[in-house]
Amino acid sequence: MGVIRRKGAVRTTAIVAVACTVAAVGTLPRADAQQAPASPANQAPPPPRLVLNFGTKLNHESNYNLTIPGQPVSTFDTSLGLQYNTVSRIQKLSFSLSALGRLTSDSAVAAGGLQEPAAKLSYSRETRDARLKIDGSYMRRPTSQSIGYTTLPDGSLAPQPILSGGTVSTATARLGFESGLRAPVGFALNMEGYNRLYSGTTDPNAYDVRTRSASAVLKLRPSEVLEYDLGLTWSREHDSNTLLTRRRDIGAYVGVNRALSSAFTLSAQLGYQKAQTDFVATGTGLTSKGAYGSLSLLRDTRTGSQGVSFTAARDSIGLRNTLSFDTKTTLRDGAAISARIGAAARPGYSAQLVGRLRYDGKLPDAKYAVSIDRRVGLNADDVDVAELRVGASYTHEINELSSLGLSMDWARVGSAGYGSYAASKRQTVVVTYSHELTKGWNLNAGIQHRRQESSAGTARSNGAFLSIGRSFTLLP
Repeated sequence: MGVIRRKGAVRTTAIVAVACTVAAVGTLPRADAQQAPASPANQAPPPPRLVLNFGTKLNHESNYNLTIPGQPVSTFDTSLGLQYNTVSRIQKLSFSLSALGRLTSDSAVAAGGLQEPAAKLSYSRETRDARLKIDGSYMRRPTSQSIGYTTLPDGSLAPQPILSGGTVSTATARLGFESGLRAPVGFALNMEGYNRLYSGTTDPNAYDVRTRSASAVLKLRPSEVLEYDLGLTWSREHDSNTLLTRRRDIGAYVGVNRALSSAFTLSAQLGYQKAQTDFVATGTGLTSKGAYGSLSLLRDTRTGSQGVSFTAARDSIGLRNTLSFDTKTTLRDGAAISARIGAAARPGYSAQLVGRLRYDGKLPDAKYAVSIDRRVGLNADDVDVAELRVGASYTHEINELSSLGLSMDWARVGSAGYGSYAASKRQTVVVTYSHELTKGWNLNAGIQHRRQESSAGTARSNGAFLSIGRSFTLLP
């Protein structure tokens, strides 16, 4: 099982995601207009805020690591978290730290002691003509606690281990800088690094992934309704799978965004890319180089937007062409519908349905959401793979203090044309009762069922949990 690879932005994604915004009053939107100010100019920024989160949780599962045969375990966790936020007129800073101490009935199944450390940092600074954003995060958690397949920064997918426990650590770092926000000439630079590292497992699906990517774009704005982009892209990926996959991509492109009217925006992109994959373990590899491109038209409406787009994306196998239709609508009752429906195909292979449908609804005493998502891409073994994911949630407000929630998540991964791939499925169902005990103290109790199906068999786990927590405001 490997990584579904969908590199970069609209140039190489298997499913089109058009990064353009409809202009207002017939002008192309400036980057500095994309974010509304947090407060009026004559209002002082809020004071720094520091919050301490405390919680305890008692949990039992009949098969904590989803192994065959199952291994039951009970755990008692005490968690602490710290969150800090500060905002000024031109900059924002936030960070968080968290971890938990765990007592366990079987340390061979679920490790005790200090577990699940996490940290997150976000800083942004924006002036009249420039913007800087820095983000970083780190998290370590049990591999068996994530349903489906991990989404990597470039939009590709990586499988979760099936037959063994252990932990997975993920770390990300991002830097974005843009200048000339209001000028006829602008420049944007983006860099990103991502690591996903496993420990305590010998599952072949639990392979380490390291990615690095960078892009630079020169923006030319000859008028209020027209923008040209000249860009360079670069990316590297190292996987510790059985083939020891190494990927190297480099490309250049020319793009144009034009506001045709107050409602329509046209975007186009044409570029050249070299995508290379080497399998170090076998001494083989694949290389594809040539043109790629995209064309999209977006229409703004009073309640949402509609769009159509075509993308010819390139990877190490060759081109994948995708045609999709997009719509977003907000209904009068506050419900929201978003859909992206399309087809993706390689030359000589049958088309694959791709897209996403989501509906968020409200009732007088409840809210609910339903989503369906299907994506296609190349994995680390250079095999086309499709993931189908279905999710649903429902929350009923019993009274002002209590609520009952139900959530379901189901995912399936299998072959999608080029090459062969063994199918696997995973699902989670959770029922939760929440109650505010006193001001600030909250109780959550529930049951859950997890299930995983693969060529090795079917693993199931039933569990129950009870947690109590509170947040303490230390500042201001």
